[in-house]
Amino acid sequence: MRFPLTKVLEAGPKPPNFPAITSSVSPVPSPKPRWIPRFFVIGFALAGAFALWSWLQPYDGRPDPAAGCRVVATRVQRDLGYFWLDVHLRADPAPADLLATPLRLRLDDGRTLTPADLRVTGETGQPRELWLKFWLERADLEGKLGLEVGQGVLRLKSKRGIPDLEHRQSRDHTSHRWGS
Repeated sequence: MRFPLTKVLEAGPKPPNFPAITSSVSPVPSPKPRWIPRFFVIGFALAGAFALWSWLQPYDGRPDPAAGCRVVATRVQRDLGYFWLDVHLRADPAPADLLATPLRLRLDDGRTLTPADLRVTGETGQPRELWLKFWLERADLEGKLGLEVGQGVLRLKSKRGIPDLEHRQSRDHTSHRWGS
């Protein structure tokens, strides 16, 4: 007996017989373990916490209270064979006699230098900011440095050595632990 062609075309081709998937778990294992993303999240959190801690850390954790102010930051800039040392101070609250207070840079060999430039912002009784600028020779910057403010001394540099700088290159420091 012959089957008419029209009946075969109406019925269409038969779909293949695939077994039904009843499990929601894939038989193929995950290509990456689950601990890798957790490792990166923990690593980034620790790196961020360290960066925040080092950024918020004061220049000197124990400034001399007799100085009446604290060091915020320093900058060293090379000018041929010499160096400019910029010192940023903050007095909060500023004493009335702050500008009459002698300000001198104490070198490691015992000599003292007066600032080549002094800029002040703020009013008496309010927080005041001072910027001092010192002109130093290479030998002056070799040892430890302190800033005499009245009867107190603030640490500016507690390590020996000179930062490796090219002409007109500068480096900012937010801690007294700098040197070579």
